[in-house]
Amino acid sequence: MVLNFGGGIFQERDVRETPTSDTGALVVGDFCAVYRSSEQSIQTGDTDEILFNAEEYDDSGMHSTSVDPERIVVTTPGLYLIRFETTFKNNGDVVIFRLYEGVTIIGKKQYAQSANEERFVAIETIRKVTVPTFYKITAAPTTGGAQTSMKVEGSAQKETKFTVIKIQ
Repeated sequence: MVLNFGGGIFQERDVRETPTSDTGALVVGDFCAVYRSSEQSIQTGDTDEILFNAEEYDDSGMHSTSVDPERIVVTTPGLYLIRFETTFKNNGDVVIFRLYEGVTIIGKKQYAQSANEERFVAIETIRKVTVPTFYKITAAPTTGGAQTSMKVEGSAQKETKFTVIKIQ
């Protein structure tokens, strides 16, 4: 897969390799990929941060599983790819997922579901970071259906994953 961002072309590679542009000029710096290793239930009417309790990769200490596990912290200026993906179950209500940069919402996905439907959602953006900041995800199942909560999936298969990669 080849991606074109603002004239730079990037080849898809194994995440354990150091990705470079097709000219070899781009070397990715900070990279953090975290996930949930178990389900997280969120009550209808609540807005909860999704807590990431396991790390797939964190070469720059951008995440902690014990202090603010909902956050990935970026301290190095640059251009970053931010991606969140999850599979969730809901019983007929509307669910809103929000991506935050600090306290500012920079991405949102909203879904209405049928009872017991399982749904995949992804939010992805590219951000220029000039000052230290953090990124987090919230989920908010709204009222109006018969449910009492929703479940954000989690397992060793990394069904709920949050990734921040410095691409320039």
